[in-house]
Amino acid sequence: MVKDKRSEIQNIYDKFYEEFYSEKHRAIRDALKKISLKRKNESKFLHDLGKFVIFYSLPSVNPKIVVIGNNPSWFHPSNSTLAKENLDDVAEKIPTINSYKEHGHKFGDALINIFNAIGREHWIDEIVGLNRFWIQTGGGGTSELKGECKNNGKLAVYENIKNLCEKYTKELVKVLNPKLVILLGNKAQKIYKPIINNSFYNPEGRSFIVAIHPSFNKWKQTADEIYTFLDDNEINY
Repeated sequence: MVKDKRSEIQNIYDKFYEEFYSEKHRAIRDALKKISLKRKNESKFLHDLGKFVIFYSLPSVNPKIVVIGNNPSWFHPSNSTLAKENLDDVAEKIPTINSYKEHGHKFGDALINIFNAIGREHWIDEIVGLNRFWIQTGGGGTSELKGECKNNGKLAVYENIKNLCEKYTKELVKVLNPKLVILLGNKAQKIYKPIINNSFYNPEGRSFIVAIHPSFNKWKQTADEIYTFLDDNEINY
């Protein structure tokens, strides 16, 4: 990675770290602790919540493809020890590994299936992946965290941290300067609305694919939507 680009990325990590661990956002951290306490005896709850994850792979300069999803869930589908170890590989720092490929979590496996299905097996080694909401919320997703904050009269704090994540996500896309951005799911797509409402091809600049999120075993539909866009626009990389 070019030194100046890495510095820009690290600066965003540092700014968000300061914000997330500030007194202003204590309510977010308290809500995550409360969720952890309520759910820690459930078999699908793999470890305490409370960290943030930005990238899932080593960010590169001018990548061909950036994938944006929703928010970090578990980093292994069933093994608590592996989930914790995998999280530590990517949490709150620029990763040096490809979590999608190495960690065996559901989202990574879905991406591998999608890229294999569209004949772009190599993409799993080339993509840069991140989310529009950076705080790990486990199986309950952002809705559970938002609900907990609302119950505590801290909905504005939740909205503030969400807006920060989405703002910085778009800043990171500008820093990375990809040729193609794939927005998976409604929540990821909303961060670019109303400017971007549908997939569009820009041969001279940045193209966007709007596709369904592959969760709940919908990866085949996701693959179909991505493949159709690539085929219609004769994109061969």
